[in-house]
Amino acid sequence: MQSGETVKSRVTPDWVVEVISKSTQKIDYGLKLFLYREAGVREYWIINPANRTVMVYVFESGREDADLYSFDDAVPCRVFPGLVIRLSDRL
Repeated sequence: MQSGETVKSRVTPDWVVEVISKSTQKIDYGLKLFLYREAGVREYWIINPANRTVMVYVFESGREDADLYSFDDAVPCRVFPGLVIRLSDRL
């Protein structure tokens, strides 16, 4: 590498969590869902405070699993085994 050159690399997170609002929900449930899946994100959570729900998408082995949870549910994170979050305990 020459002096002054920059190296660009792309790092994809395993887990993405988004808190949506009315103005961003179409982007979060549509475009971002597609982009994260294509980029190699393994798990994507969409937290909807207005509905008090968490939509969890897991992308593994060419499959997409989706589960809907309420804020009162214990939501397991598949990327980090043993991590369980109950949003009602946090808010």
